[in-house]
Amino acid sequence: MFYNQTMKKISVVIPAYNEEKLISRCLESLESQTIKPNEIIVVDNNSTDSTAKIASGFPLVKVIAESRQGIVFARDAGFNAVTTDIIARCDADSILPPNWIERIHKDFENRNIVAVTGLAVAHDIPNWLAMPGKWAHFVIFYGISYLILGHNVLFGSSQAITTKVWHKVRDVTCNDEKHMHEDIDLAIHVAKHGRIMLDTKLFAYVSARILREGPKKLYSRLKRWPETRFIHKNGAGLRLP
Repeated sequence: MFYNQTMKKISVVIPAYNEEKLISRCLESLESQTIKPNEIIVVDNNSTDSTAKIASGFPLVKVIAESRQGIVFARDAGFNAVTTDIIARCDADSILPPNWIERIHKDFENRNIVAVTGLAVAHDIPNWLAMPGKWAHFVIFYGISYLILGHNVLFGSSQAITTKVWHKVRDVTCNDEKHMHEDIDLAIHVAKHGRIMLDTKLFAYVSARILREGPKKLYSRLKRWPETRFIHKNGAGLRLP
C-alpha cells in the first residue's frame, strides 16, 4: 500500500537514552512499513553510547537532542518538533509490525478520535508466555485504568495522537516522573478533548527488560500508576520548571 496525498501525514517520535543495542531493530521495522512514516524523530536524551550515531544513519530519521534528563522531557521535545498531522510514538525497544503505520492511518480515517493506543507483545520471553502476557496487559493495564478513569489510557510503545490535540495539552501535562506515570497523565489530559481509541490489532513487540530490573525498581514504576490518578483527583498535577 502506498501513501497518497489524501492521507494525513504521520511523524514517529522515539525517546532514546543509551539504546545502541536495540534502536537499529526499531528503526529497521519502521523503514519496512507498508506505508512509510513521513519522518522519524529520535530524541537523544544525553546518551553516552552510539545511539545518536546509529539513528542518524537511517534515511527517514532526524535526531534532536534534549538535555533535560527524563522520558517526559524527551517525549515533549520530540512531540514539539513535529509539524505533521499525527504524532505516533514508540520506544527504542519497540519492533513494529509492517502494517503499524497503515493501521494508525485507518484508525484516524474511519473514526472520530483524537488518539489511538495499542497492545504489547514481549519479543524476548518464551513464546508460551508472550501471548498470555499480551492479554494480561490488555486486562490489567487497560481494563483497570478504564474502570478507574472512565476512558482509555495511552501506552508509550504503541500510540498516536493528533498534533492538534498535543498543542492543546502540552503546557498542562505533568512532568514529575517520580510520582507520575507519563502515559496515563497524557491520557488524562488528552481525553478532555476527545475519544482515545484502544485498537487491539495495533501492537508492538517490546522488550520485557522492565521485569529484569529488580523488584525495587519495578515497584517504583508500578506505584506511579495509582499515584497519577490520586494526584489528578486531588490537585492540578505536578509540572516542574
